[in-house]
Amino acid sequence: MVTERKRGMRMQNRYLFKAKRKDDGEWVFGGLSYCEKTNAYFITNMGKDHISYICFHKEVDSNTICQCTGLKDKNGKLIWENDIVKGKYYDNGKSHRHIGQVKYIYEAYKVVGVKQYTGYHAHLDGSYEVIGNIFDNPELLEE
Repeated sequence: MVTERKRGMRMQNRYLFKAKRKDDGEWVFGGLSYCEKTNAYFITNMGKDHISYICFHKEVDSNTICQCTGLKDKNGKLIWENDIVKGKYYDNGKSHRHIGQVKYIYEAYKVVGVKQYTGYHAHLDGSYEVIGNIFDNPELLEE
């Protein structure tokens, strides 16, 4: 049974975003905001240093924006949109390994572009393992 605290954490994670900073290409995590005046996207985060809370706004590359699914992989790592995951596909009682990209399709996160089973769309669950993402590891999806 999921406790209220665990349910709340899952919901909080679901509203997190990550993207690569425009200035140095590093990943940043937090809330997503958009400035209409400059047509720029920002990741905003509030953290605690030694003395007080600090807030930062980092401009990000809009092509790399990923939303958290709110789910964790089999190792407890958060799964994000555009992550590359590996898992198993069961067909007639046989287990087959496959690799795919996490995408939001028809109101659910699914694993698409499966390497060994082209066109197969699997529902995302905790049996998968995150092995990279399409921005840093595109070769993982190549034939």
